[in-house]
Amino acid sequence: MVQILQGKDITLAQLIDEFGLQLADDEDFFSEWRHDLAELSDLEKQSLNEVKAEYPSSVTF
Repeated sequence: MVQILQGKDITLAQLIDEFGLQLADDEDFFSEWRHDLAELSDLEKQSLNEVKAEYPSSVTF
């Protein structure tokens, strides 16, 4: 049976214990996120700007 947890109900320490998470500092880890990315559409850019507007100005992306 799959158990679904809300992010607010679990800690990083619990995730590390439960799933054996480890820090990955290898620059090639998920390199596909940095190379050959598709250009964002205008709608996607607009959506991101709306999300950014919800955060305080002290938060930078």
